Amino acid sequence: MDSQVAYNYCLDIKDDPDIRKLITDSEDSYWYCMNIKDRSEVRKNITESSWSYHYCLDRKDRPEMRKKITDSDWAFWYCKDMKDNPKIRKNITDSKWAYEYCKFIKDSPEVRNYITDSEWAYRYCKYINDRPEIRKYIIDISWIIKYNKVFSFHEISISSQDAYNYCQDIEDDPEVSKYITNPELSYYYCKNIKDDPDIIKNINNSQWSYWYCLNVKDRIEIRKNITESKWSYYYCHNIKDKPEVRKNITESFWAYKYCSFIKDDPEIRKNITESKWSYYYCKNVKDDPKVRQQIIHPRKKKVSKEIIIRKPIINQEKKVSKEIIVGNKIKNLKMSILIYED
Repeated sequence: MDSQVAYNYCLDIKDDPDIRKLITDSEDSYWYCMNIKDRSEVRKNITESSWSYHYCLDRKDRPEMRKKITDSDWAFWYCKDMKDNPKIRKNITDSKWAYEYCKFIKDSPEVRNYITDSEWAYRYCKYINDRPEIRKYIIDISWIIKYNKVFSFHEISISSQDAYNYCQDIEDDPEVSKYITNPELSYYYCKNIKDDPDIIKNINNSQWSYWYCLNVKDRIEIRKNITESKWSYYYCHNIKDKPEVRKNITESFWAYKYCSFIKDDPEIRKNITESKWSYYYCKNVKDDPKVRQQIIHPRKKKVSKEIIIRKPIINQEKKVSKEIIVGNKIKNLKMSILIYED
């Protein structure tokens, strides 16, 4: 026999102890206590927050029943409809019900701290008090938009990535797209969503200016941002060889690439100053004297001389092959020079 059938039997036929003990469901136990008799052995089975609240409200506010009200929503209703009890209030931890408590009962710091969901943080700021410690929890972009429309004097900033994702996946809202300031995401916005002049101005570095000119439109105001050698080379190679872009190819490697694959231009060739790329230019393009000068030959390694120390020859006589006598007759000086055979 299930709990509801046992309750119906006790209500309609006989309040039998053997049947009564089968009433174990919270709702059935509540109705037994309300409609038949408030017995402790049945009352103890009222364990759910909702029926514990209803018992306290409709029957009697017993401490042992009150402590079972642990869910945020029923803890709120207890504090609102019966008594703002600290032991019950501490169970209001859900953002929605913490907001409801602060709005309809008391703006309490201990409860307010539980308002961490974007929607309820927004509602708190709009309808109760625009507190910074609550505002910081408005992180969902849809609620940030609502907040910024209400509190335009101190808007919550939106990251470029979040703004781009919102415009691409949800709605292309000008109030959101204005936060797309990152060059890369500004390029993707113009490429994938809309080529917006207000977003174009944020494409201000070489890499993403090149990609914009390649895949969206070759605008002069974007092209002028291509100043790095690498992206200037790619622009000249893949879009158009324009002098105002070409002049920015100043690094040896990219100057060599330009002369090899686009045009052997003297103005670019003079930027090949590293010996490695000067060598490759002379090898693969032209053996130009001015470029050749940049090839620095490594110095020859010094080879240390071998010093041979000969051991003196001991007790070995050498024969004298010739004796030369030199001297000064005036000063009566004479010296003999002996020349030995080897």
